[in-house]
Amino acid sequence: MLGPKTLVVWRDSFAAFLRLGAAACWEPAQLEPTLVALRRLAVAILGPSAILMAAVAATALGAGVLQTGGLNIHPEAVGFKFDRINPVSNIKTFFRCAPRHGWASRCSPRPCWRSSRCRGLPVS
Repeated sequence: MLGPKTLVVWRDSFAAFLRLGAAACWEPAQLEPTLVALRRLAVAILGPSAILMAAVAATALGAGVLQTGGLNIHPEAVGFKFDRINPVSNIKTFFRCAPRHGWASRCSPRPCWRSSRCRGLPVS
């Protein structure tokens, strides 16, 4: 059975981790064998968990692809947009939103996307 065997492996690995915590294991002469033993124990413990996580991730990815009808790549969505990094348009957006949120003077005639007036929500 998988359950009792897994429990025994975890218990033995935990005991081995505790043994490796002794001061004698961390002397300069014993450092390399201690690190190798730690690596082996970590792989023995984390290996099955990593396999399970990879299976869950693959299943989630497969379900997402099936739900959307396949893998669709749109080059225009992936492409680089220079207008997104244009500092002039970003500064305009900042000063347009500033009056509504108290960041600058209250003189902007244009509505802000964060403002409840723009979204049709009641103004508090």
